[in-house]
Amino acid sequence: MTDARITLLCADDDQQHLRRLRDALGRLGGEVATVEAFRNGARLRGRAVELTAKGIPVPVVFVDESLNDGHGVDALIALAGDETISATRKVLLTSGTDPEATARGVRARALDSALTKPWTEEQLRTTLDRLVTQFFVEQQPETLERVPELVDVGVLSHAFAVAGERERAAVEQLEDLQRSFLGDRSLDDDEVEEAMIEEIDRVLAHPKRERFPAGSMLLRSGDPVDGVMIVLEGSVRLTLDVEGEEVVFHARTAGRIVGLLALARTQPAFFNVQAATDVVVLPLSLDQIDEALRRSSTLAVHFASVLVRSLARRNLRSVELQLERDHLARDLASERDQLASTLERLTEAQARLVESDRMATLGRLVAGIGHELNNPIAAILRAAEHLEGDVAGLADRSGERALLDEALRHRAHSTKEERALRKALAEAIGNEALAERLVRLGVYEAAEYERRFGSLRLAQRTEALATLELYHRVAAGLRNIRSSAERVAGLVRGLRSYARADHEERTDVDVHDGLEESVLLLGHELHDIEVLRDYGDLPPIRGFPGALNQVWTNLITNAIQAMEGAGTLTLTTRREDDTVIVEVGDTGPGIPPEDLERVFDMHYTTKHGRVEFGLGLGLRIAQDVVERHEGTIEVTSRPGETRFIVRLPIRAEGG
Repeated sequence: MTDARITLLCADDDQQHLRRLRDALGRLGGEVATVEAFRNGARLRGRAVELTAKGIPVPVVFVDESLNDGHGVDALIALAGDETISATRKVLLTSGTDPEATARGVRARALDSALTKPWTEEQLRTTLDRLVTQFFVEQQPETLERVPELVDVGVLSHAFAVAGERERAAVEQLEDLQRSFLGDRSLDDDEVEEAMIEEIDRVLAHPKRERFPAGSMLLRSGDPVDGVMIVLEGSVRLTLDVEGEEVVFHARTAGRIVGLLALARTQPAFFNVQAATDVVVLPLSLDQIDEALRRSSTLAVHFASVLVRSLARRNLRSVELQLERDHLARDLASERDQLASTLERLTEAQARLVESDRMATLGRLVAGIGHELNNPIAAILRAAEHLEGDVAGLADRSGERALLDEALRHRAHSTKEERALRKALAEAIGNEALAERLVRLGVYEAAEYERRFGSLRLAQRTEALATLELYHRVAAGLRNIRSSAERVAGLVRGLRSYARADHEERTDVDVHDGLEESVLLLGHELHDIEVLRDYGDLPPIRGFPGALNQVWTNLITNAIQAMEGAGTLTLTTRREDDTVIVEVGDTGPGIPPEDLERVFDMHYTTKHGRVEFGLGLGLRIAQDVVERHEGTIEVTSRPGETRFIVRLPIRAEGG
């Protein structure tokens, strides 16, 4: 039926009985109801849930005791336990032979009615109208007009009567509440409390008062509470023992009625209640309060006003306390942040002092060592010069000065180059061992060999080769002495520049010299690291050379350690307007994006979580030195490329 407004469900395992029930419900439901029949309780329940979810009311179901999936009572109990359809009225069709099953359904509150078989259509109508009306009155009263054919006038009249009684009771309660808050609104707290006490005295015939001297304990925390005490004279204070100390609560937290909070929550007393002055109290038991309130609606009004005002005072006090706590919390947070910032600055200052002291000690040691090394190195250089002159004099006397000059001018080749020259010469002269000796002596072609040694007899040739090898060894030794001494002298100059870093004055600084000194100092760590230089044309800048050398050394050291001994170190310089830019790049693994902002923090390290030397202040010191020169330092990084970029003014204002 397409215009049906409700659906009625029925279930019976007897096909004939089920057809009779379905037809009867169809006649009774008329145009407003669709009837669906089942032989299975579970299917009926599923259909009821489905229809309800779609918004189609299922006001009543009729279930026989016998179903093909169990007892009808069990099916109705399952329906009652499903919250989505628990409001549906449930009717059991029973033969009366199993009263225990019916009783079980009643105990489970799963039966709204029962029809004894064989039922009549009039009995079915009476039950259907009554239950449909109850369903709509309770669940959807505003849509009752949807089923006018199924309304039970008696049920509807009773519902209206009950609703009227409830409305009158609500109006009376509202009037009492209005009298409470409107009638007592013009009275202050003391006047309302006095009015309450006068009404208690009138209703209970002046119950007995009790007096307590100041300091008396009226109620202890944890005591059972079976009544209240109304403070008539004097005042009390509330306290609580917290970790062995007594906490006294604000006077506004205590009201005229003592014990009400515990009584309302049916719990032991929470506070200790002590007489702050001599007090007079009116003790009232729970029975006395109940009797007084039942006998006097006026007392109920005043009592409610006193309670509401007391709770309002306590609530207001709670709000004030919360505001005070929030203010204190903000103050504490601010002080905590200031202390944390101060502690961080102190820690940083302490670390810098330790580093400065360490660097000062190192500077003194370096200065001493540099001074001690300077004289011997100068002596070695002078001795090398004298030795070269003496060897030249001996060569002049023997007429072999040309051989010495040739040996001194000889340029060493790489192993790869020597191997290629040796192979070509051996193929030309047919002697690999002789070719190896000749290449070491600077003879690379067969024609030159023939020119110099071809006219000599074998013995003369052997002697000439031995003499030439002797001069080459002497020349190589002189070159090694001179270059090694110059390298040590350069290292000493670099170390002495560090020793002067804390005591030097501003002067003109050659940035390229500083970079080269730093590379020289760190040469022992370069190993398989290739150094690429891309130097621009830079003017001298005004600054502290020793301090700037610390910057270059720290940045280069950081790059070397990031590459772990293998990679490419790139040193780039250029000029932009009045600024010198120095970039130190490496091909290490890079710095994670989340750590880029922290690389200049004190104690930060990119060395796999280790600080391998010093206090982890290298980059921080570099930043401080650059800022001291009124410059900036920044870092960019990605996997395989990290670059530290230093910008320095050519002429700082302080210079």
